[in-house]
Amino acid sequence: MVWVLGAMVVVTVALAAFVLLPLTRPRMFRPKAGPLNAALAQRINTARAKPDAPISFGYRMAWFAIRTRDQQRLVNVLHIKESRPANWQSGIRAIYDDAQGENRVFISPPVNGWTFVAGLPLPYPMADGFVDKWTPMMLALGAEFMDVQFFVSFPSVDLYGWGRVTNNRVVRLFAISDEGVIRKRGRMTKEERAIGLRAIEAEGDAGAEQAGLTEDHVMQIAGRWGLDPTRLADVVVDEAGERGLVCTAPRYWRPARLKSAA
Repeated sequence: MVWVLGAMVVVTVALAAFVLLPLTRPRMFRPKAGPLNAALAQRINTARAKPDAPISFGYRMAWFAIRTRDQQRLVNVLHIKESRPANWQSGIRAIYDDAQGENRVFISPPVNGWTFVAGLPLPYPMADGFVDKWTPMMLALGAEFMDVQFFVSFPSVDLYGWGRVTNNRVVRLFAISDEGVIRKRGRMTKEERAIGLRAIEAEGDAGAEQAGLTEDHVMQIAGRWGLDPTRLADVVVDEAGERGLVCTAPRYWRPARLKSAA
């Protein structure tokens, strides 16, 4: 009987030690998460904003090419509220990222007098039934800058478009989708004719695929009007050490359906 009682005492002491010992040990020192995360975030942001060489883009994308070096003026005209410094690598990665791309735009460092504003959330030409937010943005930018160009290339939905406003005058607004021509203003430019698009407007209700339009046509027009973004990696840049901005797209840019008449 005595030995049974002794065994119970031993077990009780062992269990108490097992439960209480961790509570009596000195805790390991761990730095606070806040300052550590802040320092890490600072290092990451510094790397993201370190000036680098232009990176090509353009396919499956929408973008403005604007004759200016003034990024802050662009931010003001576009009513952008949230932005952070970025270089080409982090900026292009953000707009093509599956998670970030839906609400991020990249205002690039200047490239020989041009600045790009690229991103999927940009207003673009849409078919009847939707509010036209593209044309007002073209006109607003055209009132502030001497040369404003826009391009969109979404082959997955056969949407291609381009526009140009110079000296506050609409030169050309054109867009075509799988439903046919959805925007047309101004005469076809010589650059469009030069790449074989003379008959595209005569296609009527024919879609972009039937008209033979491809992403390369969009890039060729961009190159003839100014800069082909798919060839930026080969451009020698006059402006050295400049940075860009990754911005959150304003909510009012989002597509909106026209309200039914009462």
